[in-house]
Amino acid sequence: MDDAGDAAEVRRLAQHYSFPIALKSDANFKGLGRIWRIPMTFVIDKRVILRKNGLVGNPKVDLSILESLVTLLLEAQ
Repeated sequence: MDDAGDAAEVRRLAQHYSFPIALKSDANFKGLGRIWRIPMTFVIDKRVILRKNGLVGNPKVDLSILESLVTLLLEAQ
């Protein structure tokens, strides 16, 4: 969050997916309250249902976890 250089790496990894990602620099999130841990990953499906809440549970989201979450949602379409 403090190193803007990380955004380039995130964008590089995200280009392999067909779904959009949002970065801190892309949004106005002041109304979301205090961000108290990093990473904060939220997965929201096409029906706008929150499938991964970055505020609860294990904050770790690596490529395999993200792929499993998103793959299940894409297969359900």
